[in-house]
Amino acid sequence: MTCGDVASLQGITPATVSHHLKVLADAGLIKCQREGPFVISRATGRAMQQYMRFLARMSRHKQS
Repeated sequence: MTCGDVASLQGITPATVSHHLKVLADAGLIKCQREGPFVISRATGRAMQQYMRFLARMSRHKQS
C-alpha cells in the first residue's frame, strides 16, 4: 500500500503517514527502500523478534 492508500483508509493525510513511517524508520523498527516512484517499508527482523516476545509474554500473562 502507498502512503495515500493508508491515509485514505485511516482518514489522515499522506504526509502524516509518511511522517510516522519516518519515525518508525528512525527508531529502527522498519527499513525503507525506494523502488521506482514508491518507498517500500518493511519491519526489521529485530523489531519482529521483539514483537513476538512481547506477544508471548502477553499470552502467558493472560493465561495465568
